[in-house]
Amino acid sequence: ALWTIAMVRMRSEPRTRAYVERRTQEGRSKKEIHRCLKRYTARELYPLIIKDLQAASAVPWHRSVNAPTERFFRSLKTEWIPETGYSCFVSAKRSITDYLIGYYSALRPHRHNDGLPPNVAEQLYWKAQKTVA
Repeated sequence: ALWTIAMVRMRSEPRTRAYVERRTQEGRSKKEIHRCLKRYTARELYPLIIKDLQAASAVPWHRSVNAPTERFFRSLKTEWIPETGYSCFVSAKRSITDYLIGYYSALRPHRHNDGLPPNVAEQLYWKAQKTVA
């Protein structure tokens, strides 16, 4: 991301273009100038990122709350759904149900669960709980 930001700024942002011109006249290479711009961008964005993360911890509806759902759909698209899509709704429904119940929950290892599928992790969790009564 920093590389892209620096490249776009070098081409279009007036302050950055002036900086590149000044550094070029000083004898700096394009690679050195680009490296400096990436560092400058990181220093500029870091406080904004920290502020955003602090805001995320303060409110329950922040956009980062959606991250697990986004991760699930990325897994579904890359691991299961064919590149050409489905021929009809019924086949899509059947295939996605098979993925959810037959693979994702029952067989697929999850890093969050120490490499265990969710069904196995849940069974271990409930075995470890003390019964009430």
